[in-house]
Amino acid sequence: MTEPRAYTPDEVRDQLIEHVWTMIRYWGGHDGSNVAPDRPKDDCLSGLAHSILVMLDGCAMDLPAFKLQVDPHPEDEAYLRERGENFYPVGLVIEDMLHEHLYRDDLRRDER
Repeated sequence: MTEPRAYTPDEVRDQLIEHVWTMIRYWGGHDGSNVAPDRPKDDCLSGLAHSILVMLDGCAMDLPAFKLQVDPHPEDEAYLRERGENFYPVGLVIEDMLHEHLYRDDLRRDER
């Protein structure tokens, strides 16, 4: 038996992408999914988005939480300041329960 080790960045990336594909297949009604074939496309797409955010939040059973870090182009701040526009600060970290915000009324862009 080999000694336990930390996953490599490539292994973590691949696990993340494999999980996204699992969710794509699920929301597409494949692989034993219980998503009805006639379910509205917007429902499936929002379900997929929710599932991806759940994964990033660390609420998927097989992956830890991931933090999102803002990484704008080095010239963005000066350019946007010059135009009088807001800018994204370098290194800002988002570590919130993202999936809890997906259906907030003030953020939704649907036809309610």
